Amino acid sequence: MLKIETIKILKEKSLWFVFIAFILMLIYPLLAQPQQLSFKEMQYENRIKNNEQAKEKMKNEPAAKETLNKIEDESEQLRKAINDIKIGDEWALLEAEKKLEESNLNAMLKGTLYSIPIIEQQKRVKELQYLSENRIKQVDSSEVAKMPALNYLGFLLSMDFPYTLLLIIPSLMIIALATLEKRKNTVSLWNGLPLKLWKKYSIKISSILFTIGLVSYLSIFLSVISAFFKNGLGNPDYPVAIIEKGQSVTIISLSNYLSRSLIMFGMLLLALTVFSFLLSLFTGNLIVHSLLIVGVVLSSGVSLISNKFFFTAYMNFPKIINGGNGYEPMDEISLTFDFSLKMIIVYVLISLIVSAIVLRNRKGLF
Repeated sequence: MLKIETIKILKEKSLWFVFIAFILMLIYPLLAQPQQLSFKEMQYENRIKNNEQAKEKMKNEPAAKETLNKIEDESEQLRKAINDIKIGDEWALLEAEKKLEESNLNAMLKGTLYSIPIIEQQKRVKELQYLSENRIKQVDSSEVAKMPALNYLGFLLSMDFPYTLLLIIPSLMIIALATLEKRKNTVSLWNGLPLKLWKKYSIKISSILFTIGLVSYLSIFLSVISAFFKNGLGNPDYPVAIIEKGQSVTIISLSNYLSRSLIMFGMLLLALTVFSFLLSLFTGNLIVHSLLIVGVVLSSGVSLISNKFFFTAYMNFPKIINGGNGYEPMDEISLTFDFSLKMIIVYVLISLIVSAIVLRNRKGLF
């Protein structure tokens, strides 16, 4: 019966339109046209120009001699980095960048340089140091279209990619499948099956979960395969800098980061499926389902409902796994990956228990 129900769901044409849309959305960043100058090269060129302008303003000030020397030293390092980019010397570029960013961090800590948040600069430095110490090839985060497969997957599951896009499309599929019987007027057929109510429930929710999981993870897999054929696999030990307890920077491997992200993504899909099915026991109205389920996904950033015990707090899973960043710090430092996972499981169990109670007091599944 489970196989029959799954096949019936997979025959839904609308499901495959959504599947194709999801794949196109995930591979779109890979299709960007490369620029003549890399973003990093343009950034360094602009910094040299700014340094030259600063030197011109301070050249007649006797007290600025030390500052002028520092500016000239930085410009020289920037020119070397640009030359390394042009000749393709990746290891020399890595060392030049590391030296530059370490120098900037020291200046920021001394209060002589004001730039990005200090914790973001610390993340940069730690990643560069790890790459240098472990002889791992650097991947330019500004050139997404050139990223190897694993790094590209890391980008899709990072704070640089809207988490709402990852969750909205699967949520729409969940809503469509949870309301399918009432929209197709096949409720009487389901209720007439010679099966116990709990078994009908298990078959229905398992078939939806299988379909959503298949479509979502297959879409992600195909986007990663596209990146693999274009740019190669990448290094699973590539460093990812995350923030712990809102103040300290820690390096974890890319494989560790991807594992956490994919697990939490899957658990959120499970929870949304169970919620939507519980809702379908009361109403099959597509608009009601859409407002409630999509509302949950989109409400993560609303301060009034961002308490760490509210389910909406776990929607922005990349932010939780990264520990926030210097621009978007965590509202709740204790909102960690482990805590979120446990709370999602609690919500799933509560929803299943409530569904079981509702089913005990009725004759039909819908």
